[in-house]
Amino acid sequence: MFCIILTKLFFFVFVIPFFLSLILSFFLIKYFIFFLNKNKFFQKLRTIIPDNHILKKNTPTMGGLIILLCFFLIFFLFFYKVYNFDIFILFLFFIFNSLIGFLDDYMKCFVLKSNGLSIFYKLILQSFISFFYIYYLYKYSFLNLNIFLNILNYKFNIKYIYFFLWYFILVGIPNSVNITDGLDGLVIFPLILNFIFLLVICFNEYFFIINYILINYSYLVFIKYLIISISIILGILFSFLYYNFYPAKIFLGDVGSLSLGFILSAIFILLKKEFFLLLSGFVFIIEIISVIIQIISFNFFNKRIFLMAPLHHHYELLNYKEKNIVFVFWFISFILFLISLFTYFKIYV
Repeated sequence: MFCIILTKLFFFVFVIPFFLSLILSFFLIKYFIFFLNKNKFFQKLRTIIPDNHILKKNTPTMGGLIILLCFFLIFFLFFYKVYNFDIFILFLFFIFNSLIGFLDDYMKCFVLKSNGLSIFYKLILQSFISFFYIYYLYKYSFLNLNIFLNILNYKFNIKYIYFFLWYFILVGIPNSVNITDGLDGLVIFPLILNFIFLLVICFNEYFFIINYILINYSYLVFIKYLIISISIILGILFSFLYYNFYPAKIFLGDVGSLSLGFILSAIFILLKKEFFLLLSGFVFIIEIISVIIQIISFNFFNKRIFLMAPLHHHYELLNYKEKNIVFVFWFISFILFLISLFTYFKIYV
């Protein structure tokens, strides 16, 4: 009887939302690409780019808009039956980050600047949003996010240390995802693997609560809707990968990379598994580290460590084929995904 209940639960919270989003988004993305091409939503190219990127100048961007549209359309039409305020707030800040990305993409497409929103203003807006989200988590979330460190039988609340850690995650990971989105299909597969990892964590959390009869209805509802949300995102990302893989018919754009990077990092924080993100999302992190190293090296020592940053462009200028670079990054992501799974099961299962 228990197995039947779990099977039905798995079918409702994963199978149905995943395939529903996979099928619906596959067709909607196709028509969205037609709309973007017709209205010339093309990103202006930077002055310094690898030569092969000139061929991409007429590829439409802002693909993240259709991802958000599909997500909220499917979620609110079919699955949002029980009100949970933490889920609502998560989605609200998901939208806020997408608006920053949309502003950046809009400037790249229609303003006479190919660089879009300046890094300074982008960080100010992201910091503002991240601080408010963290404040909400501490002040109003039903989740117990206090973290204590035991030293010589004394408990120290280190939540303020985590405040800064969460800030760097909520600002750093979206920008890392954004920077990684530089080659056809490069960022989507690592995102898929990270959301699959989150899905595994959520199912384990759910089954743990049921098996040990720790009935916390609010937390059960919260985890259930996290699973549904992640399943919908995965279905959309698999469809998007079909159109984004080389040669790409559509780019994710900042509206997609910033919003997906935010919800990815936020869910890791909500599940208190943020340190796993440093492992499972290491491809994103190494990309932004390469940019930071390049900036520091050039500004302070007038030397370039890489031919071009981020890292994937360095290999492009070494004349590696774009598809080969993407597959190597995918392979590294997959290995890190397996290591993350192994480490998680070793600790928590």
